[in-house]
Amino acid sequence: ATKRRLLDPATVVSKQSFQVELGKLEAQWATLLAGVRACAGELWECAEHQPDAIDPAAEKLKAVCAHATEQSLAIGGRAFRYAGAGAIHDVEALQRVYRDLVVSAQHAMVADSAYEDYAKVALAGPRPP
Repeated sequence: ATKRRLLDPATVVSKQSFQVELGKLEAQWATLLAGVRACAGELWECAEHQPDAIDPAAEKLKAVCAHATEQSLAIGGRAFRYAGAGAIHDVEALQRVYRDLVVSAQHAMVADSAYEDYAKVALAGPRPP
């Protein structure tokens, strides 16, 4: 709330451009979270009621998680940019969160193979719910 850019008397949060950006980032995050939760719910439903559909639902969730991770990294990058140079210090929470996002994006679970595997499932027949 008190962050100012060099030689600028206005706070970052008081700027309309920041407010619009923050609104977009929050909406993107909410959409990603809803998508992951919905796919996780579908996988759970398959586990309980349609065991034959578990593999396609799992591939779908893996692809959705890969996408959510990529987009979360982009969201974190935008937030990190607005935080300014001070955010780079190890004691800053945003620095740790962004670093963790970068590391998470390197995980095999969210590699491009997640998209390839889901495409194979989609090409093989009816898509999971």
